[in-house]
Amino acid sequence: MIWTVLRDARRRGEIERVDKGKYRARAGAGRRCGRDRMWSVIRMRRRITADDLAELAGVERSYASSYLRDLARTEVVRARWQGRQRVYELAHGYTGHMQTPPGDNAERIRRFRAKKKAAMEALDKAMGALQEARAALADD
Repeated sequence: MIWTVLRDARRRGEIERVDKGKYRARAGAGRRCGRDRMWSVIRMRRRITADDLAELAGVERSYASSYLRDLARTEVVRARWQGRQRVYELAHGYTGHMQTPPGDNAERIRRFRAKKKAAMEALDKAMGALQEARAALADD
């Protein structure tokens, strides 16, 4: 069974053979995004704090906390206080057999990009007016 797993990992390019019976992970191969890593940790642990999730998934604490809040908002996890820490627990009866749950980050990013576009257009308009004013002053 181990040889089958190693063979499949070699075919996917995740590991490479160094010597007979010796393998190593290829740089950058098989890396998953932070959301996928966090989702895997939550499914394994079933109950976790933002600090623990950040450490185990290798992401920033603010990112882990935001992700947990998004999951709580969609009722995938439940939040409760345990002393001074908020503990998130996978919802009862939730099997966890799905891809990374959607968050509302996409909508936030869309709003941010729309604001950025509007700000850039206003800045371009202001720069045009400034250039016209400079040209008018230079003509005098």
